Amino acid sequence: AQGNLPEALKTYRDSLAIRDRLAKSDPGNAGWQRDLSVSHMKLATVAAKSGDKTTARAEFIAAREISARLVALSPDNADWNGDLAWIDEQLAALAKN
Repeated sequence: AQGNLPEALKTYRDSLAIRDRLAKSDPGNAGWQRDLSVSHMKLATVAAKSGDKTTARAEFIAAREISARLVALSPDNADWNGDLAWIDEQLAALAKN
C-alpha cells in the first residue's frame, strides 16, 4: 500500500476521527492533543503530495494551532517545538508553490 495516496488518505481520516474524539473527551491530555495534531499533519502531507494545496494548508493550520497551544504549555518540550517548526516549514513551502 506504500505510495497509495487514496488509501493513506482514508486511513489518516479514520485515525483523525478517533483521535479527535479522544482529544475532545479529555482536552487536558497533552498526549492525545499531540496525536490529533499528528493526524492533521499526515492528512496535510497526503493532500500536498496529491496537489491539493487548499486542504494541505487547512490541515497544517489545524495542526499548528494544536502544536502552538502545547508549546505554550511546555515551552521546553523539544518534540512539540520540533512539530511547530516543521509545520511552519511546510506552510512556508506551500506558500512558495
